[in-house]
Amino acid sequence: MAHEDVSEAAYQRELADFASRLRKLKIECGNPSQRSVSDAAPPGPSLSVSAISEALNGKRLPSIDFLLALVRTLLSLANDNQSPAGRNDPRVEPWRTDWTRLAHLRDEARHASTTPESVRQPVVDGASQPPVQVGEASAPPTNTAASIQNQQPLRFRHTPLVLPHSGFVWSVAFSPNGSLMATGSAAGNVLLWDPVTRQAVGKPLPGHTTTVRSVAFSPDGGLLAAASDIGTVRLWDPATYEEAGALPTKKQEGVTAVTFSPDGTLLATASYDRTVRLWDRDTYEAVGKPLIGHARPVTAVTFSP
Repeated sequence: MAHEDVSEAAYQRELADFASRLRKLKIECGNPSQRSVSDAAPPGPSLSVSAISEALNGKRLPSIDFLLALVRTLLSLANDNQSPAGRNDPRVEPWRTDWTRLAHLRDEARHASTTPESVRQPVVDGASQPPVQVGEASAPPTNTAASIQNQQPLRFRHTPLVLPHSGFVWSVAFSPNGSLMATGSAAGNVLLWDPVTRQAVGKPLPGHTTTVRSVAFSPDGGLLAAASDIGTVRLWDPATYEEAGALPTKKQEGVTAVTFSPDGTLLATASYDRTVRLWDRDTYEAVGKPLIGHARPVTAVTFSP
């Protein structure tokens, strides 16, 4: 899809239609109050009244986890408070599909609005460029790379990104679609940034009061996790800037690293207490026993692809 076909206005129209269908679902499910929906939410992302209101009014696209929890809760209230519909319930799947389409439109609209026109021009095929004659080429200077089609060397310019943080920045992570960058600092700040404009996005994410050692996005971009020196691991919805929950980690044992599994179903944390622990993304509960064996604090953790 061409960038000019995906304007911010077009995305907002689609988002408004999506919100309208959410309100219709709420009415079809008995039109419960937003407080009732919040109180009946399943374990996982917090369905705060304010976040529910924003989703129903199309203020912004919620995270996929928030949306599915909201839909599942509404369906359960329609069935006399039975257990919430499962994540794979066929009634939930159309909402997952619509969210994926909307998220793509949102990202395309953001890219189109922040990418200079000159950058959007098609790349000229190397075969159409004049060939470099033998004897004309010189060794590429530092920080350059030569193409494999005998084009002139490409020069790369390193531009430092200076962020108005208080304290050292200990960790940086990009959202899966590259539209957001998260940072964690020694002052306990977790901030979101637009990597194109280099401006802060939204408000600082609350909760941490000491050094944030690690930040990580879930593979779908719906959650941001941050681990701190006093052993807390908090999770937020990057779309609403609201806290989604916290892992029940052992306090006072600093968590040095946090990461998501490739399918997004698990989190892994590493700690000063020389252990690695696994956690369920939906329930935030520990999975299995701690992984032990290290003689010193564990400072990094990752999953195989």
